Amino acid sequence: MARRSVMPVVGLIENMWWFEAPDGTRHELFGAGGGRELAESLWIASLAATLACWAAVELAWKAMRSQLRMWLVLIPLAVAFAIPGPVLGMAIIWLLNRPEWPSLVFLYDHTVLPPLLAQILRALPVATFVMWYSLRSVPTSTVEAAAAEGAKDGVLLWKIAVPQRLAALGATWLVAFAIALGELPGSFLTA
Repeated sequence: MARRSVMPVVGLIENMWWFEAPDGTRHELFGAGGGRELAESLWIASLAATLACWAAVELAWKAMRSQLRMWLVLIPLAVAFAIPGPVLGMAIIWLLNRPEWPSLVFLYDHTVLPPLLAQILRALPVATFVMWYSLRSVPTSTVEAAAAEGAKDGVLLWKIAVPQRLAALGATWLVAFAIALGELPGSFLTA
């Protein structure tokens, strides 16, 4: 038909989602509910990226304030970054699937908390390092002037520093989202 109308054949589209057998039964080739599963994965990854970015901003800001805090943030993040996904998933299962604590078992069995934790812990180190670098470039004169006017630490961070680095925060969220969405080993083990 395409050759008759002098159109180049680019490709062939074929709907093979399901077929109907001669006896009238419908057979789904690729299963059903894939769209719902994708939507849930995107929702959990979005939530994980948002929480990881919030924690990353807080950790990066605290780490910039003193040398001791820097090392107290840097070492656990480096360890979290180095832990393989399956080990992280097994640790979350061990933590939440405890018969002696029924509330943790409920969270493990009936909520999205286990894969959410796996994705947050995988995205947090990278997000923190990106935000650390970004927040270090905020002019110290601006922060010192606001502090001299009586601004507290939270105001300095969320009203002075973060608004100056919104593009970096957006980029950090995208990176955290990509990492969280790609965190399959830990997420599959805990789901």
